[in-house]
Amino acid sequence: NLENTALILLDENLLPATLDALSGTNRMNITMGFPLKNLDFSNAVKHLFHIQKQLLKKSKTYYYNDVLAVLETVPEILDDRPIKEEFIKEIKERNMVYISSKKLKEMLADLSYFSLFERAESSKQFLSLLIDFCFQMKFQIQDDIVFENISHFEKSFKIIQNLINDYHFDIQTETLEVLINQVIGTETLDFQGEPLEGLQIMGLLETRLLN
Repeated sequence: NLENTALILLDENLLPATLDALSGTNRMNITMGFPLKNLDFSNAVKHLFHIQKQLLKKSKTYYYNDVLAVLETVPEILDDRPIKEEFIKEIKERNMVYISSKKLKEMLADLSYFSLFERAESSKQFLSLLIDFCFQMKFQIQDDIVFENISHFEKSFKIIQNLINDYHFDIQTETLEVLINQVIGTETLDFQGEPLEGLQIMGLLETRLLN
């Protein structure tokens, strides 16, 4: 009987590992938020911006680890899995370090988000691609938590897009990245549950609500 039990996490970064460890628990309530900046998808966005900045420097090759970092942190879609697995297999077999843009297109052209690897015409276009990607991704994800993650990122991207459109100013890719990091840095993924049933998972601040 876990109804009288509270698990208090002193570090919010422990929440994903805790949820994995307690996946067999039937009832639990989470009363702490989880920062968007600590999610895997946040790392994927950082790596995508790094690739875009390299392309803006007229680079015509991709460092294999930059591409892998995106593939491993973007939520997996079933149709993309064999494409990703074949890509990883080929770069390991051929010991590829730098991949030409032509070769990358040959290997990943059928990937659902391949357009994010190509050089965007402008930072505004890249932001639109990120929004479209999040929108399409939501229809292909079965996991509720991942769905919420993507939805929060989509909302953050739209906030910035609306600001840019309202004030009609040009923005560099580096500046766009800073704005996204600032918005995401203030957003949290909040959970809803039944506070009177099952195991209670909370942060240190939330313990102040305990009677």
